[in-house]
Amino acid sequence: MKIILKNFGPIEFLEFDLNNDLHLIYGKNSIGKSYATYTIYCLLKNLKNKSISLRQIFYRGELEKSPFHILATEAIKTIKKEKKNKEVNITDGFISGVNKYLEDIFLDGMQNSLFNTFTSLSNLQNRYSNNPFTITIEINDFQKIIISQDNSADKITLKYFHKNFELKVLEKKTISTKFSLKTIDKKVFGEPNETEFSASFAQYSINYVNQSLSELDSDIRDIYYLPASRSGLYQALNAFTPIIAELTQNRFFIQNKTIELPSLTEPLADYFIDLSTLDKTFINEEFNPIIDYLQNDILKGKVNYNEKTKKITYAPNNLKLELNLSESSSMVAELSPLVLYFKHILNHKFESTQSKDPFFYDEFYSTTGGLIRRSNRHKRGYDVIFIEEPEAHLHPEVQVKLMDLFSRLIGHKLKIFITSHSNYMFNKLNNIILKKEINVEKICTYHLVQGINGTYQNKEMTVTDEGIQDDNFQDISVELYKERMTILQNQDNAE
Repeated sequence: MKIILKNFGPIEFLEFDLNNDLHLIYGKNSIGKSYATYTIYCLLKNLKNKSISLRQIFYRGELEKSPFHILATEAIKTIKKEKKNKEVNITDGFISGVNKYLEDIFLDGMQNSLFNTFTSLSNLQNRYSNNPFTITIEINDFQKIIISQDNSADKITLKYFHKNFELKVLEKKTISTKFSLKTIDKKVFGEPNETEFSASFAQYSINYVNQSLSELDSDIRDIYYLPASRSGLYQALNAFTPIIAELTQNRFFIQNKTIELPSLTEPLADYFIDLSTLDKTFINEEFNPIIDYLQNDILKGKVNYNEKTKKITYAPNNLKLELNLSESSSMVAELSPLVLYFKHILNHKFESTQSKDPFFYDEFYSTTGGLIRRSNRHKRGYDVIFIEEPEAHLHPEVQVKLMDLFSRLIGHKLKIFITSHSNYMFNKLNNIILKKEINVEKICTYHLVQGINGTYQNKEMTVTDEGIQDDNFQDISVELYKERMTILQNQDNAE
């Protein structure tokens, strides 16, 4: 599946291919990296694990009210009026029905996520050309969805497309059937009467929508976002949680109307919720080698979580000492949340285990008597993790180790999106590629550069068996070298 952002805030054009596992996003400051990752996060969050329950439709007696049932009934009425041509093309009506279901299932949630993250949709149109934004989801070679900005109403719209597709209803009496449904090249099914045909068509159509939702889901287990300044953000929010809760409960009595509750982007709010609701009884044994590497090789100590105080603590190896994050080194503080994600949060996201979305259903999170059936976990595909600037506050030696860790994670059914300014991590990845320790077809780089009408992707910074061409760090390195040589030359001339 591919996701294309066009005229989105500072971004003129950017295309992501989710078939890759390691996504590295480079570029100067304020060029749109966070805009891109926030948007992809919100999109995938609203796409995953959605389906229409046929059981609920039958139980509520809603099948005959569905647009597909009505479409089939109207098509048969038209056929009955015709004397010669006993078939009706219903492609447009069918696509319209699919579009309506996708809007009901997906659009409100996505719009809410964009508002939560960017405050207003008007902020998202191209800053340079003022063109409205579009988000294109290429499901496969034939199907795509385009989400567009409607400036007149400050909302988004959705349009579903399926090329080289056709559906016809025809009347052709046989021993067992009278009405049939066919595509361009084959008969789909036939039924003996109008009632059974309309019911079967409605079921076929809803199954079609569910199949499209399954492809949009792309076999994702869950989505996670680790923002920049991870430790500082968590400590600040954790400290003010009781105050915010008290203000929220008594906001009606607050006389000072200039006091406003703080707002967070949705990815940041989800990050805080993930850490605040983690379940220590759930342990990700599949990530034990990763956890051991982080704690023993990098942090030289154990990271723990106190469920009563909701605080992250760090216990250095070989010392009878337990420190809060505020008392720990900046390296420990920045990497501790990552350790907890691998220990307790991945595969056990609170939001998913407690979802109230009527269209959310996934056996991976199905429950029996309130308990998650963990035996189903192997049925799911992969997690998606967004990590902003993982190199923050880390010595180059640790940055290199971290890139080595990320390259290993590909084998753990993870897709990772990283924004980075670290040339050390970049060069380490190049060495990993040269040693053929990673499949280059699983890596994709996005080098954002500034153009006249916004940010676009520099296609020359691609991944090959010989590594990644450095179009991001090289220029400033050369500039610094030339500056140094000029200074030395001037000093020699002065002597």
